[in-house]
Amino acid sequence: VAVLGASGTGKSSLVKAGVVPRLESDSRWIVLPVVRPGTAPLDALRHAVAALGAAAAATPAAVEAAVAAWCADHPGQRLLMVVDQCEELVTMARAATARDTVMTLLARLIDAHPLQVTVAVTLRTDFEPQFD
Repeated sequence: VAVLGASGTGKSSLVKAGVVPRLESDSRWIVLPVVRPGTAPLDALRHAVAALGAAAAATPAAVEAAVAAWCADHPGQRLLMVVDQCEELVTMARAATARDTVMTLLARLIDAHPLQVTVAVTLRTDFEPQFD
């Protein structure tokens, strides 16, 4: 799910003050801590996934394994991962491949667990073309 809009239009507020609390109050959902990609987006995602009780997942494969294990152990629940200010994958990531690594990892998680994993991203519309 992509929440798109111009800078300052309330994308983050909508998700963090509306969607997240609503789903946190629903026992069918587990909401991971909101990810801000920053300069180390894989580390930010890994840190959020650690909230599932998994050991620190240092690689994309380890993150995938942690989410897969959680999904297998919680078949009746859904997992929400929020990437707020997704444009930071372009503006702040230290490594040029960081954006592709994180985006590929998120796509793989959704593909592997389509009934359990939902990813919501907030993104400024002026960066949308960079995420085709």
